[in-house]
Amino acid sequence: MFNTILGKESERYKKNADALITESGILDILKKYGTPVFVGSYAANLMMSADIDIHILREKPYKKELNKSNLTLQKRLLRQNSARKSCGSKKKIMT
Repeated sequence: MFNTILGKESERYKKNADALITESGILDILKKYGTPVFVGSYAANLMMSADIDIHILREKPYKKELNKSNLTLQKRLLRQNSARKSCGSKKKIMT
């Protein structure tokens, strides 16, 4: 997509982000609470850091439910990271 050094770095971040999104199952978790929408640098294909912004669209905000979804996601990411470490994989998911 990009032929510049920054463009290639952005593509690398995007590829890693895509893998994290798929492997973590984050969209399945977030769909329970509304419609997940990617925003920011991930949505614009201009990533310069490991940061994925996702908004949840829904009729009514429920802070308690969203806090529960955060905990569910954190636990899943920690389990994946632990499993990779025990298998000796160098690939890590940041939490």
